[in-house]
Amino acid sequence: MRLICDNCDTQFEGEIGSKCPNCDSNAVVECGETDDGEMFEIFINDLKEEKQKELLEFLGLKDAKEGNFDVFPIAEIPRGE
Repeated sequence: MRLICDNCDTQFEGEIGSKCPNCDSNAVVECGETDDGEMFEIFINDLKEEKQKELLEFLGLKDAKEGNFDVFPIAEIPRGE
């Protein structure tokens, strides 16, 4: 399956629990995919710190881990046809 490292954003083929080949991190999650396999993901760490705080406040969360935004994307945008 296609995985992405939550630490360095490297994408690679492997199984859940695999270590990242780039940084040796265990923090890997399955990439989101559409039927054609094309998905653009935005993670909370992609936002500037000010916007991260604003989003967490809006959602009523103290930190990204509360909403699992430390490992899952905040948005997934499929490629248009």
